[in-house]
Amino acid sequence: MPQLVRPRSLSIGLLLTVAPSVCAQNCILSDDFNDGTTAQTWLNFSTDETRLRSLEQNGRLEFPAPTNNPGFNIFAGRFSDGWQIDMTQDWAVSVRYRLNHAPPTMGDTGIGFIVAFEIDESNPALFTGYSLSGGTYQSMFGAYPYEITRLWSDGNSQVGTEVFRSYIESTVYIWYDAETGCISHNDTLYVPFVTTCGVRDLSTLTTARLGMVAYSFGQVPSSPGSQNWGDDFCLIDGVVVGDQTGACCLGTSCLQTIASACDGVWLGAGSSCSDASACSPPCPADINGDGLVDGADLNTLLGSWGTSTAAADLNDDGLVDGADLNLLLGAWGICP
Repeated sequence: MPQLVRPRSLSIGLLLTVAPSVCAQNCILSDDFNDGTTAQTWLNFSTDETRLRSLEQNGRLEFPAPTNNPGFNIFAGRFSDGWQIDMTQDWAVSVRYRLNHAPPTMGDTGIGFIVAFEIDESNPALFTGYSLSGGTYQSMFGAYPYEITRLWSDGNSQVGTEVFRSYIESTVYIWYDAETGCISHNDTLYVPFVTTCGVRDLSTLTTARLGMVAYSFGQVPSSPGSQNWGDDFCLIDGVVVGDQTGACCLGTSCLQTIASACDGVWLGAGSSCSDASACSPPCPADINGDGLVDGADLNTLLGSWGTSTAAADLNDDGLVDGADLNLLLGAWGICP
């Protein structure tokens, strides 16, 4: 690990907000860490599993460590696997977290969120990207709860912001502005508390892996996973790419995501919502979806006559009229 500016320079953690906020949203990609699976979703890593690890347990992502086993420069967590975020587009995520353990003996410990353009999977500490850190630093002068944003290049970093903050269980929102190359965060979506710029200047790559991590630095005591966890990862906005992404049909609408985040019909890895017919119904004249085009569908169409009812507007021209009736009669019978 390269020599850094000071002990806390290894902190890659999560925002420490002072109060939770509620923001209802649909997730393009989500994980509640409740099923115990990580394949094709997250790469599980640890620089030393005997000292710190990440596990899906108790319905969340916990970071347990053996008791009384301090370590130097120890990291554990998850990076997106099979999918990356498109950094040419705006994106936003939310994550629930808890960070509430005893201050370290002499050192630094916490949890986190990172955006990694480049990463060495054999040594995840050597990455290039952005981090939002939250933890506790203990020195001879006392405990220091902190929040830090950093810009990283091959494991070396420069501080974007650093503030003294208390910490509780809460939700953090983090979002990226592709036009400015800046990342903002707060406990309220799109209301910035801190904005860190210069992110897009770190790499020529246009995609990045997202990660959730825990870390320890120095002579720190281990903390049980129940006191240090992340949960409910949600990609609120953005475009995902990668060999495990594909089209997810939600009725006739389409979402580009990964299989485990698809609550509709998964069309397979490599499929694309850019195909205009990806989620088109095979028999649009079957208005009630019973596999037949018959009197029931005709009654629905006639009952919608002169309106813009989407289900009965078979040619999508904004009006239910004779053109739609002709399409229905032409498809009369059993749907192919």
